[in-house]
Amino acid sequence: MVGYYFFSIPIYRFSEDEYYKRVKILRDRSFILEHIGPDYTYFDRTRSYSWKFNEIVGWLRLYFHAAPLQVDKVLYKHKRKNWNILIFKKQFEIRGRLTEFIPNLSLDPKEITEFIIEHINTAKNSDKEISQYYLYFDEFRQIGYALNWKAIRHSSNPDSFKKSIQIN
Repeated sequence: MVGYYFFSIPIYRFSEDEYYKRVKILRDRSFILEHIGPDYTYFDRTRSYSWKFNEIVGWLRLYFHAAPLQVDKVLYKHKRKNWNILIFKKQFEIRGRLTEFIPNLSLDPKEITEFIIEHINTAKNSDKEISQYYLYFDEFRQIGYALNWKAIRHSSNPDSFKKSIQIN
């Protein structure tokens, strides 16, 4: 990664709905509930954790380097294919570039953001490392619709980046 990244898109093992379906299956199979009764609060405190923080397996970091928008992968290092629902002590590493492209910055911010999301999804589907994972674009959409994309692109170092988004 050469440029100053301005946004990270989280990568999850699976969607929030899929996670809670799996937690429900684990609850139903749990031997703890057989001994203490259907106390889901105890199960949730001891056997399952928040999807948003526990199931993250990496990020896509977005930054401009000269003209193209570049997207790098930062992923969790793991050796097993079958993971538990709980993962502690995650270590992450940069795994290279997912894609780079030049977005049309003459469009409005909403169209630029949707174009970037579409391009990243296309690249994700052809990348064997992250094709099975879920990308969470909700926060990127909210922020991307309000970004001044031209100002971000024209600033390639941290000082000019701060000036372009008016951070004091």
